[in-house]
Amino acid sequence: MDKNKSLLLDEIKKLETAKNFDGMLVAAQKALSQYPGDLTFKERLHEAQAEYVNDKLNSKLLTDLERNGDWQGLLAIYEKLLSVFPDSDRLQVLLKKVHQKILDSQKKERKEYFKNAKRAIEDMVLKGQLDDAEQATYEMLALDTTNKHFIHLLAHIQHLQDKEMDKLLTLYFAETVPELKAEYKAHKDQFIHV
Repeated sequence: MDKNKSLLLDEIKKLETAKNFDGMLVAAQKALSQYPGDLTFKERLHEAQAEYVNDKLNSKLLTDLERNGDWQGLLAIYEKLLSVFPDSDRLQVLLKKVHQKILDSQKKERKEYFKNAKRAIEDMVLKGQLDDAEQATYEMLALDTTNKHFIHLLAHIQHLQDKEMDKLLTLYFAETVPELKAEYKAHKDQFIHV
C-alpha cells in the first residue's frame, strides 16, 4: 500500500476512535475521491456514513424534536441523513413512522378545525344569523361533501329559515288580506272577476 493511502486510512481510523464522525465522513469521502476504485475506501466510506447517521440519530436535537412533536423538522433531518446514507434501513423505518405521524397530526388538526367550525355555526344559529350560518355550512361542505354533521346542520338551518319565512308570510297575509277585502268592498267595480 502506498504511503498516501496509508496516511488517509490512518486519518479515518483516528477520527473514528475520537468519535468525530463528521470528520470521519469527510476524510473517507476525500480518500475515495482520490482512489475511486479502492474497495477499502469504499468500505470505510460506508462505515463512516453509518456512524455519522447513527450519531445524528442519537442526538439531543432529534430527541427534542420528537418530544415536541415537530414531525416536519424530523422529516427534514431524516431526508438529509438519507442523502448521506441511502442504504440505512433504520432511516427508512424512521421516515415511514414520521410520515405516519404527519398524517395523524393533519387528521387531528382537520378534525379540530371542523369541530370548531361546527361550534361557530351553531352559535350563529343561536344568534339568529341563519343566512350567515347557511353560507358557512356550505363552505364547510365544500371542503368535505360527505360530512354528516354539516349535512344535518344545513338541513336544520334551512328548516329554521322555512319556519321564519312562514311566520313572515303569515304576518304579511294577516295585514294584507283585510286591506284587500276592504278595498274590494269599497271599489267592487274596479276589480276584474275571473
